[in-house]
Amino acid sequence: MTSGPWIRVSVPQPKASEQQSKGVVVSYHYSPHDLPVAVRGSFDAGSGRVVIEFKYLDTEVFDTRQIDDYVALRIGKNSARLLGMELNAREIIWEARTSRSDSKQIQDKMMSKLSGALRRYSQGNKDQEMYSAAFQAAKQKQNKILSDDRLVAVG
Repeated sequence: MTSGPWIRVSVPQPKASEQQSKGVVVSYHYSPHDLPVAVRGSFDAGSGRVVIEFKYLDTEVFDTRQIDDYVALRIGKNSARLLGMELNAREIIWEARTSRSDSKQIQDKMMSKLSGALRRYSQGNKDQEMYSAAFQAAKQKQNKILSDDRLVAVG
């Protein structure tokens, strides 16, 4: 599996959270270290696996969390940041071949599958806004990170 080039992204600062303690309002903002600066994608034709990776200002090791039969998330061991998303895309690609879907439809199906799994994983999680911001960065660049010719050549 060969990864594509890193593509710079501009991620808006997620909504700050506020708490009041002893009459003082405290606002919590995400650090620039918590927001991705680049994204890239890769596709392994042998396994049918699509991987989207996020690059941050620093690096760390991750744990892989299997969300369902199709999606696994790479979550930073120390920071809990979203470092990557893995999708078993064989079924989506097979369906696309039989229905003659175009590359945009295939990409949209993949991103929808990833979005649903991420939403289920992050629901009620304190880092839900951070995960959503990272996903939106990937969504903005989906036609660049999911443009592998082997992936979209479904005809």
